[in-house]
Amino acid sequence: MMASYDVLDIGCEGQKVVIIDDFHPEFESLLQRLQQGRYGPGHQYYPGLQMPMDPAHLMPCAALIMEIMTNVFEVGANIHPVQCAASMVTTPPHELSVAQRQPHFDTVDSGRFALLHYMGGPDKGGTGFYRQRITGFEYVDDARYPVFIDAQERALKESQPDTQYMKGSDERFEKIALIEAKPNRMILYRSYSLHSCDIPDDLDLKPDPKTARLTINTFFQIM
Repeated sequence: MMASYDVLDIGCEGQKVVIIDDFHPEFESLLQRLQQGRYGPGHQYYPGLQMPMDPAHLMPCAALIMEIMTNVFEVGANIHPVQCAASMVTTPPHELSVAQRQPHFDTVDSGRFALLHYMGGPDKGGTGFYRQRITGFEYVDDARYPVFIDAQERALKESQPDTQYMKGSDERFEKIALIEAKPNRMILYRSYSLHSCDIPDDLDLKPDPKTARLTINTFFQIM
C-alpha cells in the first residue's frame, strides 16, 4: 500500500511542502546502516558531518515520489536524483559561520527539489521555513537573488546574527512554518525556499550517529 501524503502551502507566497509519514518501507534497516556508517567533513555550509549515499535506497519509494512530482509540483517524469548524503549535525553554536546562523536557500534553480528524510524525532530538531523581512521573499530564484543579497549585506553591516542555530524569528527573518522531525518522516520542497534546520538547545552534538540528529538529504533536478 502506497503511503499517503499531506501538502502544505506555506507563507504568503504559497510555496508547497509535502509531508509523508512512514515514508520508507525498510526504515529500520536504513537507520541501522546510517548508524554504522563512516562520516567525513560535510558540504561547506552544512553544520556537521556527512556520508555520501547511493540514492538507489529510494527505489521502493520511487512511484510515490513521481506521483508527488507530477500531481503536486507538476513537473512530470523528467526528474532525476543528483546528490544524496546522510547528514549528522555536530557543529557547536559558537563555531557556526554567519551563513550557518541564518536561513538559507540551496539554489536559485526552480527545477531543483530537496527531499529530507528524518531518522529521529522532535527532540532532534525539525525544519523551519522563513520570510526575509526587508524584501518579503520566502524563496530566492535567479531574478530575486541580487535583491536578496543586497538586503542581506545591508542587514549584516548593521549587526551580526546571534551565535546560535536559527530557531525563531528575528529582526531579519520571520519564521512562517515549522515541520517537526519524526522517525521515518519525509518532507519534499523546492530547494530555493528559505529554510533552516531547527536545532534544540540541548541537542547532543557529539559525532555519534546513534545519538545525533540524522537525516538523509537528497536533491532532485528537472532534466
